[in-house]
Amino acid sequence: MLLEHGAQEHATDSGLTPLFVACQEGQLEVARALVLHRANIDIRRHDGATPLLIASRNGYPNIVAFLLETRADTSVTTFDGRSPVWMASHGGHTEVLQLLVRHHPGKRATATESMDFMTPLHFGLNRVEDFLLFEFETIYDVYT
Repeated sequence: MLLEHGAQEHATDSGLTPLFVACQEGQLEVARALVLHRANIDIRRHDGATPLLIASRNGYPNIVAFLLETRADTSVTTFDGRSPVWMASHGGHTEVLQLLVRHHPGKRATATESMDFMTPLHFGLNRVEDFLLFEFETIYDVYT
């Protein structure tokens, strides 16, 4: 409704646009309306993040799928080198990670994708380790 009355879909406040907020909050219909009204899907925030990076970080597969369908740039990274694959892995968002890998199967995350040199594989291994430790502690507590 606001867009129909001339609201600016590109208006920013602290580097955020309405599309950023929609992608951050998982609001697919709002994101669709904004893109329909020509919101820039690859606009960057002060840290280099794009709506695709934000949706990947927050684990919204419906938003990520929509942005991929609308040809969001999948090669983009934050200014410190974090890719959509890195963001999804860091958050443990496997469904988002699957979408990104299927969409761009040749993309490999490297150790230089962040200042702390953690790749998506490192995050996956850490999550497996946490799961195994939890399972071991649960079993151990039952038998002691």
